[in-house]
Amino acid sequence: MKILTKYHKAIGIIIILSVLGSFYLLKDGIRIDNSLDIWFVQDDEVFENYTDFRKRYSNDEIVAIYVRSVDAFDIKVVEKMMLMSSEIDSLDFVHSVFSPASAPFIAATSLGPRISALLPSVPQSEHQINIFKNRINSYPHYKSLFFDKYEKGFMVYAMLRAVEGELSNPEYVTEIKEIVNKYFYQAHYGGIPIINEALNNTTAKESAKVSILSILAVIVLLFVFLRKWRYVVISVLSVLIPVIWLFAAFTYFDGAFNMITVVIPTLLLITGTATSIHIVNICHREFVSSSASVEESLKKALKYVFVPCLFTATTTMAGFISLYASSIEVIKQTGILAAIGVALVFICSFVVTAVAFLLFPPKKEKLNYQSIQLASKTNLITGFFSKVNIKQPKLVMIIFPLTIVIALFSITKMRTETYPFDYLEKNSTVLNDNFIIEENVGPFLPVEILLIKDSAFNLYDIQKVIDFKTKLNETGYFANLFSTADILGYLNSALYKSDNHYFPNNVVVAERLLQIYLQNRTDKFQKYDNEDFTELRISATTKIASSADYEIILEKIFAAFNEVFTNSEGITLSPRGYLPMYVEMNNHIIWGQIRTFLIAFFLILALIVLCFKSFKLALLSLLPNLFPIALILIVMWMFGIAVDQSTAVITCIILGVAFDDSIHLMYAYQKERKKGASAKVAADISLDRTASAMISTSIALFAGFAIIASSSITGLSYFGILCAIAVTGSLLGNIWLFPLLLGKLK
Repeated sequence: MKILTKYHKAIGIIIILSVLGSFYLLKDGIRIDNSLDIWFVQDDEVFENYTDFRKRYSNDEIVAIYVRSVDAFDIKVVEKMMLMSSEIDSLDFVHSVFSPASAPFIAATSLGPRISALLPSVPQSEHQINIFKNRINSYPHYKSLFFDKYEKGFMVYAMLRAVEGELSNPEYVTEIKEIVNKYFYQAHYGGIPIINEALNNTTAKESAKVSILSILAVIVLLFVFLRKWRYVVISVLSVLIPVIWLFAAFTYFDGAFNMITVVIPTLLLITGTATSIHIVNICHREFVSSSASVEESLKKALKYVFVPCLFTATTTMAGFISLYASSIEVIKQTGILAAIGVALVFICSFVVTAVAFLLFPPKKEKLNYQSIQLASKTNLITGFFSKVNIKQPKLVMIIFPLTIVIALFSITKMRTETYPFDYLEKNSTVLNDNFIIEENVGPFLPVEILLIKDSAFNLYDIQKVIDFKTKLNETGYFANLFSTADILGYLNSALYKSDNHYFPNNVVVAERLLQIYLQNRTDKFQKYDNEDFTELRISATTKIASSADYEIILEKIFAAFNEVFTNSEGITLSPRGYLPMYVEMNNHIIWGQIRTFLIAFFLILALIVLCFKSFKLALLSLLPNLFPIALILIVMWMFGIAVDQSTAVITCIILGVAFDDSIHLMYAYQKERKKGASAKVAADISLDRTASAMISTSIALFAGFAIIASSSITGLSYFGILCAIAVTGSLLGNIWLFPLLLGKLK
């Protein structure tokens, strides 16, 4: 305090300069990244399989481009399609472009099979177009993969280059779109990179909207509670300055925000506002009611408010820090950033308030009438619950435990499910494009399956692979199934000039085809087997769906495999690519939520025992603070809200925030007990003194979460709604149940 008093002007200048420096660091904007690597556990076996497959076989991060025209086989349309594909293929980050023209075609020559493109050069005549069309018709797989049902539109697939250690940058999509727009005015896009780009744009838009609305809400609420613009300015600066510092530091260290961390500024604004209101109110009351000097009044006020604010900041930080125990990188990042932000807000609230009061001390005046009026309304609320406890003393002891029991039951009924489109705006172009492509052409999300054997695959095995593909096709979940067996079928058709594109039943012919294939393997076809022929790859496409749907798809794959193959054949199944990784994320979310909640629970419990030196008091505080968690679980079960990346962090955050009100109540309660008051009297006095602050901060928190609930992103909207419900439950527990429990404490 002596340093603040002596050097308050210098500290004020340093704060101003640091804010200006922060704005300089933010001059180029905030980087936003929702790419795949932040959502998945990178040291997990499934993720390692994914990166290994990308390196050795194919990258399933594909930009699917659907171009609609009058006639897909019009000579001018085909020419533009080839020029467009060539230009996209020349981009550094594109591995290859798979188009109707560049798809491999097998032809028989006197020197053996020759593999070339379906359309090797830009067509100059209708005759060349007819040859091209006939070749397409002779390859049923290509027809369903590249053309819509009316042959008016066509598909081009740009496979992005797989770089070891990192995943594709969504910004690449912009360059691809610019090239497409040069040649065609009507195109639709799909694929994981497209979704990532849309997530980035939506994140930036929602971040700006939510942040601006949060600041406005904070200003309005501060004016309602403080009634003085000077105090509003002090409180806003106390919260905004650390948020700016945090953003600047994170940007300086090349950090990127995402759709989860984007809510951190709002969380800090609303939790920081609660702290700031408390500090400014105490300082104001001390100044107007004391005849002491400015320095002495400030010292007394800050000393009085420091301990409870430190306790609340610590428990809030504990809730956030526990998120670091999650195995998902984005949740870890959210926890650490938010915890640092809470610490900065706590420090800045005291420093900014002290500097402001020393530079511009308030005038001596009577207590504001509105404050008295607000306190009077607060007393009406607490009085109502006191009367309920007197008339129906058992009611509260039935409602709260019963709620927790129902919540425990609801846990068994809840589901964990993530859906990529839940984080896009409801009227998103990506959603519309996805529907158009799937409706007109079919599913386009890659599904990759790897069959692995200790020795080389033989003819019998290949026939089994064909049977396996047939079983997969019968499930109705897959389209465009393709493997080495299909290449052998096309080779059979070319060499024997037959319309039969299937693997021959004749063993001699089949053996010869296999030998020819192994001797003439080329990279013109995508790689569908390894060097020693001990791995066979099956590719397919499916619809973009939720993780729960993908789990069903994986179950169908394993069921079909077990139906066709036996253990004696020595063949194992290994799903690769995006799907198993997305499904595995569900398991990490479930166990991560359990782990982080338990850590938050015991960490906060330990902090309360440490702060209040009473294990009994700490245990007593659990019931009212588990009540808001119970409400969240019940609401999620009743309305079918799944646990996903955004809702998985709620319990830890709310647990940390909910204890704030209890801490203020316990702090006041202990002070009264030390003065000699009975448990009942101490509980009544402490509630009377803290109820106004609890209701004010709860209103601020509710307003902040309501702003997040207004988001057009379904995932963030659920986050805001559930947190707002939890804040209401926390207030109810702390002004209704907790005082009753404290009154019975011996």
